[in-house]
Amino acid sequence: MTAKRKRSTTTTTDAPVQVMTPPPADAYAPAPVETAAPQPVDTAAPAPSGEATKDEAAPVRVPRAHHYQAVEQLNLLLRYQEMRTGLASADDAFHALMPAYGLTPAFLAAGEALYAAADDAIAQRHVATVAAIEATAVQSAAYRLARAEYMGFRKMGRTVVTDAPGRVALFLDEAVSNRMDVFAQAAESALVAAQEEPYAALLAAVTFGPERIAAILAMVRALAAAIAARQIAANRATIATKQRNGAVDELRVFVQRLAVEVDTMVRANPHLRAPTGF
Repeated sequence: MTAKRKRSTTTTTDAPVQVMTPPPADAYAPAPVETAAPQPVDTAAPAPSGEATKDEAAPVRVPRAHHYQAVEQLNLLLRYQEMRTGLASADDAFHALMPAYGLTPAFLAAGEALYAAADDAIAQRHVATVAAIEATAVQSAAYRLARAEYMGFRKMGRTVVTDAPGRVALFLDEAVSNRMDVFAQAAESALVAAQEEPYAALLAAVTFGPERIAAILAMVRALAAAIAARQIAANRATIATKQRNGAVDELRVFVQRLAVEVDTMVRANPHLRAPTGF
């Protein structure tokens, strides 16, 4: 007598499926679009622990913002082109009935203007986005350089400035902020103070002479300028995104109206054939 084989109670599960989460929709666009407003890294760099670091080199955050042009918007431009080509190639019977359904030369000219505006707005937004990304890269490089040099100044300053008034004047015991703008402001104040006596002489004795202090100060001020430029570029990109979305929405409404009119025209006149693109 053969023994009954035990039924396995082990269950198997599918391997976890990676879900590709699309970028969030544009805050200003009524239709679903990609992440429209470029968001370059802000003026904060996270510290590895605590709220700020003393003399460690602060990590620089790598930009991870999405700056893709919405395919849906590009497809709308292509659809308009197909519709325009289809109307131009329609037969004489179709052309003869077009004015009765509102498809007049003035109506079609208005659509052409909307198409040109949307196409230009998409191109302008692309230019503004690239400029914002470039400004972010400049800001990050300026921050990395200024912070590294300033941290060396602080470390060396502590070896020669030992009295309490001097350490306070040069911010030697203050935690260094990881916000880029706050860092730039505090570093500039410390370096300006370092150019005055008695600190200038003390620092010059340990390789931080007037020229070197002035060079580091110039780096810090360059960082402040880069922060301002990045903010301006990001704002321009946001404005360009709103303008692009508005122009595309206007074209979308026109395309919908055109499609409805042609569909109505063909349904009411069975002898007609819908042109290409409809």
